[in-house]
Amino acid sequence: MTLPDYYAVLGLEARASGAEIKKAYQRASLQCHPDRYPDASPEEKRALTERFQSVADAYYILSDAERRAEYDATRARGQTYFDAGDTRPAADRQFADVWADLLRPEMERPTSVWRTSGTLSGAVLGYIVANLPGAIGGAVLGHGLGAIRDVKGQPP
Repeated sequence: MTLPDYYAVLGLEARASGAEIKKAYQRASLQCHPDRYPDASPEEKRALTERFQSVADAYYILSDAERRAEYDATRARGQTYFDAGDTRPAADRQFADVWADLLRPEMERPTSVWRTSGTLSGAVLGYIVANLPGAIGGAVLGHGLGAIRDVKGQPP
């Protein structure tokens, strides 16, 4: 099997601009969103859900310049990301680095100012609410939230 034609899913030509892709996605997702059809049968709901997912997949790929360029190059070479006999992409090959890319900002430039502050604040508030078990839980949660703020540089 070959890659799905995401341009056709959104009703676009391959040279569509980013604004055209966004507008086509909004239009297509509104037309096929399962919640818009409360009286649909279970089979119709499943079909609508699958259509909605394919529209979301198309937008995910085409909305980002890097992913779109990779998709276009792969499509031009005729490569496939599908397993034999499957109609859905093999996620481990198509989106192998997605989680690493999403988590990368949290892994870079760590500091400990807010992490330490969050741990102490959480422990104090937890102790007030539920004594020692609350202090432990509050410290863990405060540490996590503080770590996020350390990395992002802003409140979570």
